[in-house]
Amino acid sequence: MAGIIFVTVILTMLVVGMVSVSIGSDSFYVGLAMSAVMYAALFAVYWVFRKYAKAEKHYTIQRPRIDESFKILLLGLICIVSFLLLQNVALEFFVWMGYAEPDARFDLNSPHRFLLVIVTTGILPSVVEELLFRGLILHALLPFGKWKAVLISSALFSLFHLSPAQTVYQFIFGIVLALVYLRTKNMLIPMLLHFVNNVAIVTVLFLGGTEEYFVFDAFTITTAIVLGIVGTFVILNLVRSIGRQYRIANPKQFSSQEYITLGVGVLVALVIWISAFIGAGGGNGY
Repeated sequence: MAGIIFVTVILTMLVVGMVSVSIGSDSFYVGLAMSAVMYAALFAVYWVFRKYAKAEKHYTIQRPRIDESFKILLLGLICIVSFLLLQNVALEFFVWMGYAEPDARFDLNSPHRFLLVIVTTGILPSVVEELLFRGLILHALLPFGKWKAVLISSALFSLFHLSPAQTVYQFIFGIVLALVYLRTKNMLIPMLLHFVNNVAIVTVLFLGGTEEYFVFDAFTITTAIVLGIVGTFVILNLVRSIGRQYRIANPKQFSSQEYITLGVGVLVALVIWISAFIGAGGGNGY
């Protein structure tokens, strides 16, 4: 089921992407509108699988406690501090291989533009992507083992963004989101964590990004590794303090159909990722 869902998600994005290219999405407002259309289409994919494919709803949606809300905010900020530098190191390696990083900054000149971007890059991705990747795909993979499900769903989450510039960070952040979700089974918590992360990163981009402060040298690489290791320990301890341990008894083996559908989805996503790498495309970013 996970493979079929992922293939459907990627094909949906391709269709919306082709429509976007055909009408031209260079305009700020048209670009945001097409982003909203894409997330509406992806939500429709979620709804179809929930209603017609009988994908079970395993989660609740409840307001988090005050201490949980504080930990969500802290987790989002620690993820950025711990792993964004590591992502920049990986990006420099991609650039060395010939990748031309697209300009990810937004052209803002009024408050309402900022609010529109928050909706399309903060709220919509946080809701729709969590429903798809934690609510459907992660749960479809759980019978095969907790860590296998966490790692595979996070890899698919990273590929879904089709952005070489964010591949490493999205994979790590996907793991954090999956672990937080499994500890709580409360979908609102990973949604809020996702929102905090996206808004914080978008705000950095609004302020001009971090490229001018980044120097690719041995010190930077060492700092990125140290921050990543320390951040991993801090994040894991924070995650353990939320909810309860999730255990799976007698995990199953992948069926041949699951291997095939997952393989097709990954192959299609990789082709698009490589095309973005060669052509310096930007993916959907969030």
